[in-house]
Amino acid sequence: ALVLEQLPLPLLKPLLPPAITNSVTLLGQVSTRAAISILDGHLDLDLPNISGVVNQRALRGSARLSAKDLSDMILNVTMQLGDNRLATQLDMASQKAQLDFSGTQLSLIAPQLQGQMEVHGVVHYLLGNPILQGSVSAKNFKFNEIHLRALTATLSSADSDTHKLQLAVEALRVGDKRLGSLQADIQGSKQRQAGTLSWRLDDQAFETQVSNTVPAGTGFDQGLPLAGDLNFAGSSLTLPSGTWRSADSISLQYAARQIALGAPSCWRAEQRGAVCVEQLSWAGGRFNIGARLDHLPLNIAQLPGIAAMKLVGDLGATLRLAGSLDKWQGEFGFSLPQTLLTWSDFEVDQVLLDITGQGEIDTYSVRGGLKAQSGVEHQIEAKLQVNDVREPLTFAASATLDSQDIGLLTAVMPFVANGHGKARAVVEFAQAVAGKITSTGQAKERSGASAMLAQDAVPLRRIKGQLTLGPGVEAMIPALNLEFSDIEFSAEASSERKIEFRGQARSGVGKVALAGNSFDLLAADRQVQARLLGEQFTVINRPELQMTVSPDLEFTVVGRQVRVTGTLRLDSGQVQDKALQISARGRSADVVIVNAEPVQASGPIYELDLALTVGEQVRIILYGLNAKVSGALRIRQSASRPRQVEGILNLNEGVFSRYGVEFQLERGRLIYSGSVTNPVVDVVARREIDSTEGKITVQLLMSGTASNLQSRLMASPAMSEADALSYLILGRPLSGSTGSDGTLLAGAALSFGLKKAVPITAEIQAKLGLDELSVTGKDLDTASVVAGKRVTRDLYLEYNYGLFSRIGGLLVNYQLSERLSLQAQSGTADSLELIYKF
Repeated sequence: ALVLEQLPLPLLKPLLPPAITNSVTLLGQVSTRAAISILDGHLDLDLPNISGVVNQRALRGSARLSAKDLSDMILNVTMQLGDNRLATQLDMASQKAQLDFSGTQLSLIAPQLQGQMEVHGVVHYLLGNPILQGSVSAKNFKFNEIHLRALTATLSSADSDTHKLQLAVEALRVGDKRLGSLQADIQGSKQRQAGTLSWRLDDQAFETQVSNTVPAGTGFDQGLPLAGDLNFAGSSLTLPSGTWRSADSISLQYAARQIALGAPSCWRAEQRGAVCVEQLSWAGGRFNIGARLDHLPLNIAQLPGIAAMKLVGDLGATLRLAGSLDKWQGEFGFSLPQTLLTWSDFEVDQVLLDITGQGEIDTYSVRGGLKAQSGVEHQIEAKLQVNDVREPLTFAASATLDSQDIGLLTAVMPFVANGHGKARAVVEFAQAVAGKITSTGQAKERSGASAMLAQDAVPLRRIKGQLTLGPGVEAMIPALNLEFSDIEFSAEASSERKIEFRGQARSGVGKVALAGNSFDLLAADRQVQARLLGEQFTVINRPELQMTVSPDLEFTVVGRQVRVTGTLRLDSGQVQDKALQISARGRSADVVIVNAEPVQASGPIYELDLALTVGEQVRIILYGLNAKVSGALRIRQSASRPRQVEGILNLNEGVFSRYGVEFQLERGRLIYSGSVTNPVVDVVARREIDSTEGKITVQLLMSGTASNLQSRLMASPAMSEADALSYLILGRPLSGSTGSDGTLLAGAALSFGLKKAVPITAEIQAKLGLDELSVTGKDLDTASVVAGKRVTRDLYLEYNYGLFSRIGGLLVNYQLSERLSLQAQSGTADSLELIYKF
């Protein structure tokens, strides 16, 4: 007898293969009592009860070994750990081995394992030519970063030399990367195997027929042939852009750690275009790759910031690479002949370009150049060098542009049209990264995955060169109906940090000039100083909004802070109702936005100190007011104080119309003492009325802030506001009005915004003998005036007039009996109803 008590499992690790000890956790101890007998050289070992604790879970099992020598050995082992069960049988007399495993608690075996798994396998003829029968299935399986929804694999042998493998993997994922589903069906012998492979992920798919032939007499190393010919036929690759198919079979010949492409292979698109691999080999630790693209359709559109630009053509390209895994060199080239570049829907805004490029590759270093030309009108050259593609934020670039027509530049300025004139630019740009570069390996061994930029890395940018527009450049901004002429602009970066610029342009009868400089323009702590000086320069020329200004402004930028100071004279202009398409009403104070995200202050911080002067030739036509505006305002704003406006705007030589009544403007002022949108209003308007009683003068007085404007009527000779309103609307006193005039007068009272509109309405109702005169609706847009009169005990008439819609409606209700009535209504919709009251 042999007794083992609480044997630590780590002691068994040296006895197990590394493949098991590296993937399976063994923590705990095991105990057993074994009965051993040896009779006439025959060994019997019986362990009927194996118990212990593995990974903090109870282990139960048994084992039995019977043998005189290896040829008649019989071994049976069963184990259970949680819901995981293992049973093995080995019978050397019949040369058969069998294994069965099922588990739903794989994490008890190894923490990095999860899911469900079943394994069944039988091997016959162990000492001869084995025949295999086995299957593996798994659901929701996870091993470290590898996840899969389902796995099914079967391996069967018809005889000792003919085997068949069927594999299906569903929803494979490594980390957060989805890899799709895979299916394989392979069968054959050691000398030849053939079958199908397929892969799918969303709307992407790959299918092929694969075969592998091993020449006779070829040796094997760990079951793998040392030489062979691997072929892929009938291959297709489906991508969102279309399906690609291999024109010929792809042949890969391999032998003794060597592999080579048997013949050039091309993949062709359904419409046009081909991707060809002309050379592919690996031998002695070195590789050679040669590939090309032929007539690949290229359609580039909707680029960020230049959505109107589109590039359409056929791409041709070549690539050559050679070297080892540590160091490689190569070259590439591409061409886009007769490529159409458009930057608007107009036929004139397009050009045909011949684009070519080439470059060199030295391991992680890439340098290349590009040329684009359209006759002599447009010539562009560009160069790019990246010393290490694993650090893409460090690079150098240069570009040269020579254009006889700046219409091409409007591709990056979609709000500009009809550009004409010359442009030339020579620019050198470099960017490096200041900060730590961390690596998980040695510096000389780091790769793109192991080398990363630290979060505190700061890009350092340097720019040098010149940019010149003009002289005589012309352009138009259609949205503003503006035409610019005599545009000239130049910018020069003579040092690594400083850029000096100046320019001028004409618009209308005036012009502006700009001059300034900048330091570290592309850095976060940039500094810019500029002055804009002009005289009678038209900045907008639409029918509903026109404006001509004379600026003398200075701009200072330090980081995110933008300071604007100086004077701005509004020489002439006109503003009409259509220019203001936004609602004049703000959000109510009781409106609460649920789960509103806080606004991140990432934009510019403005500081303003402007003196605005409004000249005598500015007119506003808004909200019934048609008048000239003049005056002066001072506009100030800082980081700690919201925008403040101080000053007075005077309304002169104008009229004010409301509810079909026109007033002459006697006095009008907008007094600003803080808020831009809520000035104090002081307006007096007058209307002379000739009546049978003589000349009547009615004044409309409006006062208060714009958000709380109060209005009232005064008349000479003196009278009530209701009578004054009646003279304005009807031309006669209230005593001479009829019941049908009630809705007009009540609507006018509300439209004028009279402070005592409700008392006035009540007075009108009383004097006109109406049973009802009221205003309904939540605001002016939905307000309606309702006037009602009971003609008889059974007949009721009501008139409804919408103040905003200006649509009237009549309602007639006739009581047929105590419970039954007939009601007819006209207006936006006509109806006839028979109403019964229960």
